[in-house]
Amino acid sequence: MSGGILNASDWSTAANWSSASKPVNNDDTIVPNTLNDNVTMSADESDLDVDLLHVQKGFTGTFGTSASPLVFAADLIKVFGSSGFYMEVGDGTTSSGITDEIRLQMRTHNTPVELGKEAAASLGQFERIICQRGLITLKGNIAFTATSVVEVGFMADQAGDVRVIIGSGAGTLPNLRMNGGRVTSDGAITTATVCNGILTQDTAAVTTVFVYRGGRLELNGSGTVATTVVIYDGGWLDLLQTSFQKTITTLYLFPGANIIWDQNLSGSPGLHTITNPFDMRNAE
Repeated sequence: MSGGILNASDWSTAANWSSASKPVNNDDTIVPNTLNDNVTMSADESDLDVDLLHVQKGFTGTFGTSASPLVFAADLIKVFGSSGFYMEVGDGTTSSGITDEIRLQMRTHNTPVELGKEAAASLGQFERIICQRGLITLKGNIAFTATSVVEVGFMADQAGDVRVIIGSGAGTLPNLRMNGGRVTSDGAITTATVCNGILTQDTAAVTTVFVYRGGRLELNGSGTVATTVVIYDGGWLDLLQTSFQKTITTLYLFPGANIIWDQNLSGSPGLHTITNPFDMRNAE
């Protein structure tokens, strides 16, 4: 078996691996807690698709850089490092360039992570991204599958150990599930479920949003910012973070729901429009 444990900086050098052979497709790879060097790739590894990459908690180097992210794909990536992690997905040769799952639990809330797609890749997609701690940027060139999901935060830790930024130009994210933390999005989202934490949707629209107790939705864009918004008991909808005209096609406010807006000005030119409002907060 090739790959194994990386013992020195350059991923592409066979002698740096415990097997004395650099990883090939379907290998398991470990960046150990004993490695303090920054991980680089001196050769093109964009067709590589490993089974597992495990970046251990004690690893203190960076994995790539913002200017030169490492390009490969994997079935499962687990990152617990204390420094930055910078990756783009290439095409791969065994799974058409899909990284099936990446789990991000960085050492601190501000440890940077950047994920994207290699410019030359035809696919280079992420299927599931689990964000539990860190400052995580999904770059404007990121690509998702038709069933991709981004999961953010711990239900038991709502204070915000994690912040996720979805860049402008990112592919439409099919599913966002929030259990805490904060997401600031300039990319379109099909379905968002906010059980805890704050979702700030800045420019692109979100199709359907469900907001539960402990969750907050801030719609900051202009025009049609959402198609369907459902606010349950204890959830919040904030339309006053920006002064843009905002249109929500259908809004459901269940008993105990909270909304921040000036309803006296709703429907006036230049202000908010709720096409189909269903306000059940005073229903008996």
